[in-house]
Amino acid sequence: MRFVPPPERNHIMKSCRDVSFEFIQEGYEVIWRYSRMSFNNSHPKIYCFDDLGTEQSIKYFGNECNVLGEILLSRYEYFISQKMITHITTNLSASEVEEHYGN
Repeated sequence: MRFVPPPERNHIMKSCRDVSFEFIQEGYEVIWRYSRMSFNNSHPKIYCFDDLGTEQSIKYFGNECNVLGEILLSRYEYFISQKMITHITTNLSASEVEEHYGN
C-alpha cells in the first residue's frame, strides 16, 4: 500500500483593507467577486482575508455597507451548500468578531 498525500489546497491571501478599497472603486460587484463568483471549474476558491477588523464600514453612493461582513456571510452560505472554505487572520477576540460580523 502506498501513501498518496492529498492534493495541495492553494488559497488566496487578500487584505481586508484592500477589499474595502476595491469596494469604494467598484461597488457591490466586489461582494460577488469574493462570494458568488469565487469558483474555478465549479470548485470554490479558498480565500484568507488578512487582518479582519482593520477595515471600516464603507459608503458607496451614500449607502453604508459592512463589506467584509457581507462577504463572510455569503461565503458561509456557500460553505453550507458548496463547502467553500474561508480563512481569516485578525487581532480581534472571538467576541469582537461576533460583535462586528455576526456569529
